[in-house]
Amino acid sequence: MMCQIFIPKASPQPSPPKKKRLSAAQLRWMLALMDGQDPYDGLHGRSQHGGASATRFSLQRLGLIDANNKITKDAKDLIVPHLPKARW
Repeated sequence: MMCQIFIPKASPQPSPPKKKRLSAAQLRWMLALMDGQDPYDGLHGRSQHGGASATRFSLQRLGLIDANNKITKDAKDLIVPHLPKARW
């Protein structure tokens, strides 16, 4: 007769929070806002404006800009270390 022994597995460690990574479009959008520019300036046609709007919504979903297109503190903490010192 075979006997089975139950050995409990160690509980998995919680994974560390993922770092937010920005696409090139998201980074351009946020840099324009930081410089006080309108991110829609220089766009032509519906496809470019549609893409820019999708970028804005993604930044809002990530909590990096608010409903008034103002950069949040989380966004500044994310971007500032990667900027040249002369910019800030």
